[in-house]
Amino acid sequence: MQKIINILSNMPRKYLVILGIIVLVAGVATYNTIHDYMLKSQVQEEEQVNQDEIEMLGDKPKRFDTKEEEYIAKTKTVEDLLRKISNSSYDVPYLFTKAGFGIEPMKMTSNERMLATEAVQRYFLNGDKFYNARITKIDRGKKVDTFHIEVLIQQVNFLEPRQFKIQVNQYAQIVTPIEQIPHGQEEVPVD
Repeated sequence: MQKIINILSNMPRKYLVILGIIVLVAGVATYNTIHDYMLKSQVQEEEQVNQDEIEMLGDKPKRFDTKEEEYIAKTKTVEDLLRKISNSSYDVPYLFTKAGFGIEPMKMTSNERMLATEAVQRYFLNGDKFYNARITKIDRGKKVDTFHIEVLIQQVNFLEPRQFKIQVNQYAQIVTPIEQIPHGQEEVPVD
């Protein structure tokens, strides 16, 4: 330390001023860098707290004014899913099969959709290739709505239409999975 003081005292004044300016600039730059880093971490912490508050309070799920409106919206989801049945997509809802009972259609993963397509082909179509499905009729009941579906099945040299029913209760849950639908019968038992 004594040597440094001796060297500085023997230096000309011009060099001391230049050295002082360099030390001052380096000190200010270091201070600004540390100060900015501290501010950024504080802002990130505040944003995280705000994000946590949003997640806790949540974007409130859409509420329906009446049970009937909620049922109509849920039934519309089931109808949309039924209209999507085709051999070129994995959108056959997994909830139509026994394994998928109770799963919300919009929360299906792509793997579940793939499994659903396989399950529909295995249980309902007995492995036959199908082309498309359409809703032919909807019977509205007090407790259960019945969707009459027609699927075109590829036979040797023609397409065979095959009918089946899906029943949906007042909570828009499917009450008859495809596995339980007997082939060639008009009535489907309801649990």
